[in-house]
Amino acid sequence: MDETIISGYFTIPRLIKKMKQHAITAEHKFWQRSFMASPMAIDEIGNRAGSRPFDMLVDDLVVFQQFIEEYITLLAYEHKRFIDYINKLDTDALDVLKRKYVFNQDVYVDETLETTLYAKCVQITADAKAKFYNIGSVQEDINVNYSEQIETIIERMI
Repeated sequence: MDETIISGYFTIPRLIKKMKQHAITAEHKFWQRSFMASPMAIDEIGNRAGSRPFDMLVDDLVVFQQFIEEYITLLAYEHKRFIDYINKLDTDALDVLKRKYVFNQDVYVDETLETTLYAKCVQITADAKAKFYNIGSVQEDINVNYSEQIETIIERMI
């Protein structure tokens, strides 16, 4: 059993916040790349340092932001399903799970409870992948500008 999957569900709100920050960073990069250099600009050693065509930069930004929005929707879906499930647990079980996975305390968690929670997390992940199956295809539309960030995000999904 992979406990990182369970702990990952407890950290979804932080991940959503990071994704929103990625969108802001992408927009900032867009403005930097689009207006900071002229097409005729050269760097300090004489190499051409002009910006890419504006329409390509806009397309990259729009597709990237669309991907981020869809990914945040996927995360919110997973989080809602997870919260719905753990709210059905009794208070003691929930307290033990929070102490282990949120506060990283060394506590004993009943194996049956942990296995059941793990199975539910795997089921939620499978349901989310089925519901948001097209999110991976957006990656193909994204240019090199944002591909590294997208690859990192997709790796987290797999």
